Amino acid sequence: MLFPKDIHFTSELPVRTDDGKEAVPFLKTKLKVDEPKGKKMSGAELVEYLIKQNGLTCPGCNRTFDDPRFLELDHNTPRSDGGINHISNRVLLCGPCNKIKSNTYTLSGLRKLNKKTGFMKD
Repeated sequence: MLFPKDIHFTSELPVRTDDGKEAVPFLKTKLKVDEPKGKKMSGAELVEYLIKQNGLTCPGCNRTFDDPRFLELDHNTPRSDGGINHISNRVLLCGPCNKIKSNTYTLSGLRKLNKKTGFMKD
């Protein structure tokens, strides 16, 4: 087998020229936040509390409903992004907003998207 003349074979180990520093910066993992201490609210208690606080209006699109069954309990900051399972991170959204938001947006991101696409009620 013939090799081009510019290929050089060696059995010597390479010498480091980077002062031993990592080539890629350290990748941080998400900080795990512990749930606040105290009594845990059930899903029904969370819904009841949020309805008392905000009524039957979806904060994602500003539509008001006459039946709480149109609203779904959701996390403002998705659990997959480190959001906690606490009342401070819970929100009631209508079905369409909850599907759009999924675990991709926060509530503010959903509102911006709904304004941009015209889905937000004035």
